[in-house]
Amino acid sequence: MSLTTFRTVDRTGGLNRRDVLRAAMLGTAAAAASSFPAPVVHADDPITLRYAGTGVNAFKELADKCKEDTGITIQYTTLTSDDVVKRAVTQPTSFDMLDAEFSHVDDDCTFETLTKRFAIRDKAVQKIGEMIHDADLDDEKFQRTECIGIDRVLKGWAREGISDQEILRHGLQCFDGLYAFLRRV
Repeated sequence: MSLTTFRTVDRTGGLNRRDVLRAAMLGTAAAAASSFPAPVVHADDPITLRYAGTGVNAFKELADKCKEDTGITIQYTTLTSDDVVKRAVTQPTSFDMLDAEFSHVDDDCTFETLTKRFAIRDKAVQKIGEMIHDADLDDEKFQRTECIGIDRVLKGWAREGISDQEILRHGLQCFDGLYAFLRRV
């Protein structure tokens, strides 16, 4: 079995959202490859990650950005939740990544699970994780008052009938701005 090596160049002197997404994509692919018998991919060849999951996570913008940043193509197969499970059981080699690779763990929200899994120590990312936790789990664990506004904006967009993909796009812009602000505080 060959080992694929990826070269990452840090042009900013620190961790940014693109690095987090790249690490998440590569980490998820590595976890999926180690869990399921999948073909070996050589870095010299075009890389395509076959993602099986619900349409909630099939974002063209994310696939385009992944292609731009890493050269990796994401090929989505959109299924119902039940069909995702059936595919995992009956056709385990038909995908490289399976929806729900990351989720809530113990009392952590998915964002916290990701930051722990990839050992992200950026203080601004940690603060955002606390806000997302309080908004998502509504348990006031961190008592981050910002979560009220974030939660209401996202829910408001959903009530207006904005598509999940548009909410994600706008939400990422909001979190980019929040991250930029928190980096300077």
